[in-house]
Amino acid sequence: MKSSTRSILVWLMIIIIFILFLIIANSTGKQEVNLTGGLDEITYEKAKVVSINDEELEDDKSLNLKLGLQYVDVEIKTGNLKGQKLNIKNYLSYDQNVYCKAGLDVIVRIDTSPTGGSLVSIYQYNRIFYNIIIVAVFFIIMAIVGGAKGIKAIFALMVTFVCILYIFIPLIYKSFSPIFAAIIVVFLSTTTTLFLISGISKKAISAILGTMSGVFLSVIFSYFASFITHISGINMDDAESLWLIYKQTNMQIKQLIFAGIIISSLGAIMDMSMSVASSIQEIYEANKDQTWKSLFISGMNVGKDMIGTMTNTIILAFVGSSLVLIIILYAFNIGVNQLLTTNEITIEIIQAISASLGIILSVPVSAFISSKLFAIK
Repeated sequence: MKSSTRSILVWLMIIIIFILFLIIANSTGKQEVNLTGGLDEITYEKAKVVSINDEELEDDKSLNLKLGLQYVDVEIKTGNLKGQKLNIKNYLSYDQNVYCKAGLDVIVRIDTSPTGGSLVSIYQYNRIFYNIIIVAVFFIIMAIVGGAKGIKAIFALMVTFVCILYIFIPLIYKSFSPIFAAIIVVFLSTTTTLFLISGISKKAISAILGTMSGVFLSVIFSYFASFITHISGINMDDAESLWLIYKQTNMQIKQLIFAGIIISSLGAIMDMSMSVASSIQEIYEANKDQTWKSLFISGMNVGKDMIGTMTNTIILAFVGSSLVLIIILYAFNIGVNQLLTTNEITIEIIQAISASLGIILSVPVSAFISSKLFAIK
């Protein structure tokens, strides 16, 4: 079979699988969940501040914040109240601080009671346009620096987000296993990314198999670690909201921690697997008479050099995401015995170590598969 025909068949298979899971995940429409107990309907709409009627504010000069109360007129731009001008109170505190000025674009929260009355409050600055600009700048720079491969990487990244938003999330709301749904995301994201960037080649196949193996081994370890530490999805942040979702959808919330590990570690494991496979290809191209054992040893040596920096990267990423929590715990002078038994710290340890082990164990798997494939004459 010609390589072009084989490539077409492989891409056709990936597209069919992608469409199939899109249909399955969205076959009955979006799963509606009410976390308010049915007492209110909450919507978030665009609005513009028309004027400031009065202010009762004081300055916190140390943090450069204004605290207190504003009386503002806003015009609702979207939703059922579109076109209405309302006078509302805007409370400014340390955790909710949207300082309004005339002409400011904001997002308002509208709580509508069963009797039809509405309570409108300032929710946040309207950052939608600026977020789009930030993402667009990122894509433009990636395309300029990466060229054709950069454009392919953008497409692969978009496929990954589509998989998460329109396959993973809908599937777990339909009571599918979050682990199973995450593995689908891993398969579609990995194959799309690596086949796009490297073509349907031995290198890409080796990296895909190495990535899948690393993710699988990472989940196995995290499952064991969570079992002996008595940790599951019900110990995660916002557990109360998860319980409300569970009662309405039967979502398998205990598996969410493992699904999170799978998705959060995917990029780093994919990077490691591709680096090992790519190095073995380069070594093989330089000397095609090498045995698979010598190729394997070379791949392992490259992987060993990368393990320290890659694991350091992912552990620091988890530490960075928990920095506020660590600062708060430190402020309360929490002792080691208490600190290392909290749900939050234990979850972070399991996630960081499991993801790091996935990276480490993907090295021998990728090196073995790559060396075997390239050694085939």
